Amino acid sequence: MATSPPPADPARRGRLAGRVLLVLTLVLVVVGVLWFFLADPLDLPERTLEALAQRASVISMQAALVFGSIGWWLQRRSAAAGEPGVPSVSTSGENAPAVGTMSGGLVAGALRGPVSTGERAPAISGDVQTLITGDLQEARRPPLPPPSSVADPSGLLGLPRRRAAWFVGRQEAWQELAITLESGTGAGVISQAVVGLGGIGKSELALQYAFARRLDYDLVWWIDADSPAQIKVGLAGLARALVAGTDSVAAGQASPEEAVAWAITWLAGRTGWLLVFDNVEEPTHLEPYLARLTIGQVLITTRRDVGWQHLSVTPLRLHTLPRPASIRLLGDLIGPPHAANAAVLDELGDLPLALTQTGAYVARTPRCTPAGYLRLLRQVPERMLATAAAGGDAERVVAKAWEVSRARVVEQNPLAEHLLQLLACYAPDHLPATVLAGAADDEQAVNEALALLASYSLITLTTHPTDPTATSGDHAADDQENVSIHRLTQAVIWHRMNAEQHDQFHPSGARTSAPQT
Repeated sequence: MATSPPPADPARRGRLAGRVLLVLTLVLVVVGVLWFFLADPLDLPERTLEALAQRASVISMQAALVFGSIGWWLQRRSAAAGEPGVPSVSTSGENAPAVGTMSGGLVAGALRGPVSTGERAPAISGDVQTLITGDLQEARRPPLPPPSSVADPSGLLGLPRRRAAWFVGRQEAWQELAITLESGTGAGVISQAVVGLGGIGKSELALQYAFARRLDYDLVWWIDADSPAQIKVGLAGLARALVAGTDSVAAGQASPEEAVAWAITWLAGRTGWLLVFDNVEEPTHLEPYLARLTIGQVLITTRRDVGWQHLSVTPLRLHTLPRPASIRLLGDLIGPPHAANAAVLDELGDLPLALTQTGAYVARTPRCTPAGYLRLLRQVPERMLATAAAGGDAERVVAKAWEVSRARVVEQNPLAEHLLQLLACYAPDHLPATVLAGAADDEQAVNEALALLASYSLITLTTHPTDPTATSGDHAADDQENVSIHRLTQAVIWHRMNAEQHDQFHPSGARTSAPQT
């Protein structure tokens, strides 16, 4: 069977034409030079010969430039069209990349040569394809609508979980919180910071309040705020939730930075909203946002009790539960007959999270009684305080709540851990701070470490006059400062120490066995 000749190769023809033009250019240059220097072949007058020679030389040089430029262009074009090592892009076939219209000539700069519609071509490199895709998405992404054009939501509620069924012993804190947030007047955002030890119930109080008052606000939004990055994630989520009803595409494709700025702008122009920033590590993490908010209500939970006043944020310190509230809470979880176990309540120190964790564990673990749990708590407190009941939330346990604070304190001041180990050797309540003065060569360094521990609510500092009969202001310099530590914190620290550390930190009058009640 006869076969048709192979089709002409355009690239080959282009290269051939370019070479011919380059040869022709070289010939013209040589002829011009020879004509200028050699004798007259036509026996013309000398003046005429000189004029013609000069003109011919100029013309030949111009022609050389023109033909040389054309030849160079043809060579480049042929190389881009089919030279080895320069891939062409296929618009069909399984390896064909998706290429769209783009500004700035990105595709033209990244992919040289015409687009082939025939055989399969090599795939585009990952970096180039990522660049193309990112530029396409940025070019096609619709902007968020103006904040002023998005109406107030009708009862938008963004809470992280259901509130606890058992919530007792916080009536006074609730009333103080309500007075601050609901009775504030005048310009500026109204803020309240709930401060206390990990596990004291700060987040639960905020959650209970936000849910109970949800109908009083057009918007209630919860933000996990344990880092600046998490704060941005929460604000961006708020922006997307608000915009979703107006432009779901723009809401889904908005960049985090754009969404955060949009959310703050929207809040600054509205009233009737409540933001909850949960577990804020540093007041400075919120300062850039609070400075831009002009009206509204903000509720903050934090372990830190310093740095809030200069932000016009009112601190509200939570303490352990009153004993009747502890009995009621434990009774709701494991039954009233066991709730009055004073030894268990004393060991747990009336800490709400510890009571909840203990009640759930006893209720869900076969053959576990309050007395049995107490025995385990005294033997291996670190394990028991890190163990959630079957089906419980492993993140919401006492050990994890405290470990976050301990790690951050030690990172800032290693002496703080030394003081915690020393405090584990004494009775938990009202230890004179002077006992700790010799923990380091620099007494002021000890004072600074104690202040850091107190700012994270790991210890409590109280001041008492050495002379109870002295009037206010008398002998102020002689006032005695006492240090208290929660007994569960103390028990965990003690059991983390080895025998050598027990001996090292054992001062005169300190305990020599594990802390028990």
